[in-house]
Amino acid sequence: MKTGDKVARGQPLAQLNQTDVIASAGEANGDLLVAKTALKGAYDTRARTSGLDRDGALSPFEVEQKRNAVDTAQGRMLTASARAQQFEADIRDGILRASENGTITQIVAYPGTVVTSGAPIMHMDSAQAEIRLKIPETAQVSEDVTLLPTADTAPPIKARLSRVAPDVDVATHLHDVFYTPDTPPDLPLNAGVTILTHALSQQVRIPRTSLVMGEGAQAALWLMTPDGGHVTRRTVTVVSLEGADAIVSDVSPNTPIVSVGATRLHEGEAVQPNYVRYR
Repeated sequence: MKTGDKVARGQPLAQLNQTDVIASAGEANGDLLVAKTALKGAYDTRARTSGLDRDGALSPFEVEQKRNAVDTAQGRMLTASARAQQFEADIRDGILRASENGTITQIVAYPGTVVTSGAPIMHMDSAQAEIRLKIPETAQVSEDVTLLPTADTAPPIKARLSRVAPDVDVATHLHDVFYTPDTPPDLPLNAGVTILTHALSQQVRIPRTSLVMGEGAQAALWLMTPDGGHVTRRTVTVVSLEGADAIVSDVSPNTPIVSVGATRLHEGEAVQPNYVRYR
């Protein structure tokens, strides 16, 4: 690690000298193995002596001792297991990891430096990059998403939900959702991304003039009925707005829609279309 390096949340930053802890962990694992072997032996002995008191081969007291030996062996095995797990946790704690994405701005402690508990070893700028997405208010917001940058050479980005804006655009029914990438993305400001999700997989591009207000103040389209002579209204989800077009879901590709004069229609109205635009 050096000043200026970008780090991701959970990435190892430094490792403490754990020679003594590792040695103790090895000893504890050895004790655990012995305890497991002793417990297995106690189980086997109890199985062999079960019922021998009824045959007179052993006294009831001796049989009870064999049963108690299993309980004792179990207790020793659990104690040894807890001790081994504690040392394993100490080893994990000896690896210092980044708590969030950021950039290293200063290294305080170099290899070989003796540090005390709580002492800093490096400083980092924890200002995290955020990806802002406009999501339909009716869409379920996922905690974790995969984003595909529009740039052909950029790799997919895994991100985690950080916050959701409370306000919704009354015209588009979209609201801002912010995601924090797992690794700092090498993308320019205002770069475009696509959400890779099955929930919005059925998407079509339509002219924005096709959108009308549906029930419950939701966006809708006027679709042509199968006979081609009437219209029916269909509520849709606006995924994004791109110039004069809108990307919507909840409608199949190649569905005939009304793109001109849509605001003047009513349910079931007979029409004589001059042109139907298929998208």
